[in-house]
Amino acid sequence: PGTGTGLDVRVRLWQGIDTALNSFTYYPPPLITAVEPTAEVVGGGNTVTVFGSRFESHDYTPTAMIGETSCVETRWISESSISCVAPAAELVDGLAVTVSVRGQSSSLANAFDYSG
Repeated sequence: PGTGTGLDVRVRLWQGIDTALNSFTYYPPPLITAVEPTAEVVGGGNTVTVFGSRFESHDYTPTAMIGETSCVETRWISESSISCVAPAAELVDGLAVTVSVRGQSSSLANAFDYSG
């Protein structure tokens, strides 16, 4: 991991080193801080809002999962929130909620429960 924007990329070739100036930007993974509501009925279908940061812009199409199951639909709201239509599931407590943006993921453990 690293930080920064407009970073140089250097490639060592057998003839020497070539540099591409200002050609790389490091994007840190998303960060989840809260989920509302924190519970859903087993049938799913209700909207869950995931709060945090670094969800980027709608152009990057974030995805969300509850436990190991993808949300039925994930919508970008802002850089700090997305909505997720909860999938159907069995009765279970303590599921992680995961958000992926630009190929990087972050999870909030014990964030969601399914009830009867």
